[in-house]
Amino acid sequence: GKTSGIGDLELLCDPAPIEIGNRVWWDIDGDGVQDAGEPGLSGVQVTLTNPDGSTLDTTTDVNGNYVFTREATTGTYSTTLRANGNYTVTINSTPSGYSLTTPNVIALSGVSVSSNHAISDVLDSDAALVAGKPTIYYTTGSAGQNNHGLDFGFTKPATGTVQILNT
Repeated sequence: GKTSGIGDLELLCDPAPIEIGNRVWWDIDGDGVQDAGEPGLSGVQVTLTNPDGSTLDTTTDVNGNYVFTREATTGTYSTTLRANGNYTVTINSTPSGYSLTTPNVIALSGVSVSSNHAISDVLDSDAALVAGKPTIYYTTGSAGQNNHGLDFGFTKPATGTVQILNT
């Protein structure tokens, strides 16, 4: 067929990888936004729940970073992340001595930070308490669309004493 010009060449490739994740950090000033000098929390277990209910766990690194990825490796994938899928990212055990920062509701570049937009929503805490667990609901985009802005900010409760003076 190629000698008569009716054949063609086909190229088959794996779909582009999808990644979601980012950082679990100590929100020192409690404003819900990652500021310079606010350290990541290492060793925190983060769970990804797939649309079928199966789960995959990872642990934050020394900088508080975590990632779930779908990458082609010899025809298989390292996770079950799929394009346009509804996922839940959860921390099952809040780090000792911390509480979840309330998400910042200020709009950045016209996009609400609660939207988990991959470009404008990269520095705020995205989680809400669901059944007592810090949780982020997220729908993946098309193949190749990554979101490294799914953050969990934690504060430490204020310490000290309150003294009431009779005047």
